[in-house]
Amino acid sequence: MSLRKDGHEITQAADGTEILEVLAADCSTTGHFTFDLVISDVRMPGWSGLDVLVGIRQLADPPPVLLITAFGDDNLHEQALHLGAVATLDKPFDLDDFRKVVRDAVGARKSDALGHFAGRRE
Repeated sequence: MSLRKDGHEITQAADGTEILEVLAADCSTTGHFTFDLVISDVRMPGWSGLDVLVGIRQLADPPPVLLITAFGDDNLHEQALHLGAVATLDKPFDLDDFRKVVRDAVGARKSDALGHFAGRRE
């Protein structure tokens, strides 16, 4: 609800497998990703959040991934960073911290997209 209040459109997925299906369908329909960020729990049915990170890395120019977990430890944080997560937040997390990570990741994604678009025009 807080992200919607901040003006973000939200698409929900039941598990990691569905996240990758939604992303693949989005890219095949539009030719690029319309999602600015993927937020995934680490522990969920089907593919874990780490599995989602591995799967997303197989896609061309995928959106950034923010992981959340109730079971965070140094090893998990290190793995997630190595696999490309922009951050891993441990539950319970501060809502303002969460919103800042989302705002920064989305802003960086949009800034990169504008730079990439401007680069093609030159």
